[in-house]
Amino acid sequence: MGDDFDPTVDAVRRPPAERIPAVRPAAPVRPAARDEAARAYREMEKPPGPARPTDAGTLQVRRIMTAPVVTLPLGATAGEAADLMRDRRIRHIPVVGPDGRLAGLVAESDLFRSARQDPGWAARPLDGIMIADVLTLAPDDTLHEAARRLSRRGLAGGPVTDPRGRPVGFLSARDLLAVLVQRAPLTLWV
Repeated sequence: MGDDFDPTVDAVRRPPAERIPAVRPAAPVRPAARDEAARAYREMEKPPGPARPTDAGTLQVRRIMTAPVVTLPLGATAGEAADLMRDRRIRHIPVVGPDGRLAGLVAESDLFRSARQDPGWAARPLDGIMIADVLTLAPDDTLHEAARRLSRRGLAGGPVTDPRGRPVGFLSARDLLAVLVQRAPLTLWV
């Protein structure tokens, strides 16, 4: 034990004068630099002013929605939807009828549920898996209104449709978060 080096023990054994590093006197500070540093510190310490008015009440869904929207026809299968979701890295696909109007919405969670319950899930038509009662948004809706409606129903997004009911975009939670990051501080009082 006598020859082994242990830094913690060695630090304790040293006399106090050797453990404390030498302190050099500070260089004199120019008055102009001192004043500038004090001014910068005061600016930093100021309490924030009144909250910036949010534009969530005026910013329209059309400005941030994902468009064009990826859709599938009513006759498509669950396997086709799963492949499209994987390839496009999306979690929801609006399903359209022969007239191009929104017939339903298939979510990734719907496909997972179907796959757990049915071994032949991939061949199932979407009309047996999709959600038919879909909350839709309009391109002219404000972000505040869209976020409030989605939040009330516990949804992560919704299709944006034109007045004829045809999907023109999709507003997802990812789109809303991107706006919050880009336009911070943006508040969405929902």
